[in-house]
Amino acid sequence: MKLIVNKFGTFKIKLYIKKKKKSGIYQIVNKVNEKSYIGSSSRLKLRWNRHLTDLKCNVHHSLALQRAFHKYGYDNFEFIILENCKESKLLE
Repeated sequence: MKLIVNKFGTFKIKLYIKKKKKSGIYQIVNKVNEKSYIGSSSRLKLRWNRHLTDLKCNVHHSLALQRAFHKYGYDNFEFIILENCKESKLLE
């Protein structure tokens, strides 16, 4: 199941991920050039909030994602939950 949250919509992600410990694999997609960042987290809601905070504060660990965020703007990115899975399966 994919959950697409346009425009970094934190409201929709909060509705979907009610528990802080919901784990899974996610993708951040640049809608302009279709490049993406894929990650996994044992706490998707907290990880999503960290991405947003870091991008807005210009301190994201992925320089490529940070530059794209500034170049293309907030509205040109989507957050997609690719799969929910148990924490023990995240790095397999």
